Amino acid sequence: MMPTSFMDSTHVEKILLLLEKNRWDSRDTWRGVATALKNEYGEAYKALWKQMSKVSPRYDEEDAEKIWDTVGRPDYDGPKMTMKSVVKWAGEDDPCGYAVYRAYSIPQIVRDNWDKGDRGLGEIMHYLMKGTLKKTGKRCRDYYILDEDTCRWVSVEDGWVKNVASKVLEGMLRDVDLWLSTQAAQLCIGKEEESRSKEDLDAKKKEVARLIRYIQSSRGVKNTMDFAGPLLIDETFEKRLNFIGEPKKVTDFTRQYLAEQDGVQAFLAENCEFAEEFRESSVALFHMYLEESGDSNDREKWFHGQMKNKGFVKKVLQIKGKSTRGYMGLRLRHDE
Repeated sequence: MMPTSFMDSTHVEKILLLLEKNRWDSRDTWRGVATALKNEYGEAYKALWKQMSKVSPRYDEEDAEKIWDTVGRPDYDGPKMTMKSVVKWAGEDDPCGYAVYRAYSIPQIVRDNWDKGDRGLGEIMHYLMKGTLKKTGKRCRDYYILDEDTCRWVSVEDGWVKNVASKVLEGMLRDVDLWLSTQAAQLCIGKEEESRSKEDLDAKKKEVARLIRYIQSSRGVKNTMDFAGPLLIDETFEKRLNFIGEPKKVTDFTRQYLAEQDGVQAFLAENCEFAEEFRESSVALFHMYLEESGDSNDREKWFHGQMKNKGFVKKVLQIKGKSTRGYMGLRLRHDE
């Protein structure tokens, strides 16, 4: 499944729509949704949360404002409510709808690389875990993983990392299998070309099943991590995190790190629309980011790196009749 930190406004809204009405009636879960949204996206989804909350007859505008203002306090140092909990509720409340959501929320980098062997699986692993897993140390053999419940980086053993990698990739491959199944279900069998399409989809589903067995084996996960490991190396990470064991400093470092990672996500949620047919110039997107964030002009390479991490790959596209480098799947909002 798509990591929650990569969710855009379309995905967030779809997850909220899967929640049962009693989630909005219960003050605990209603508040929990607000807390998760604010912890991960700041003010970006306040209006959406209030709009969705109106499904409950108990909704009160003044109370909603008060709840939103009190959740997600930056000085709170305990376990944080995240969108992972909300996604879990969505799966419990509407299993069928959630399965369809998972099938169609697969990042493009996964669709492009799942059948590209160990290298492809390694690139997917790097994409899925880059924000929460670091490889560092004198010989670049040490792993740190972000414990999202405590918002702290924790040193972990190589064997533990391989176990996590196996489960993460298996989950994503099962989503690919579901995506292929939904495509197969849409085919009207009878015409020759449609029959060939079904045979192709059946062959891909068999390959997914083989890859799941492969990634469950020690050899498969080792081969995948041989490609993913070098991509996860951050040689300066341990130096910046040289105060391991001092909880407050670790938490402060993590918050600073996550704030930098989430800055582009917040910008996209506030300023972009998302659909498969949309296109946007990379130059226009970066200039709008500078205007909104006040960041420095020398951050362009970093910005486009963050876009790539979120599954948006810069390509030469036809935009307004001209060939230009840009991104597929989104466009800037323009005020009427």
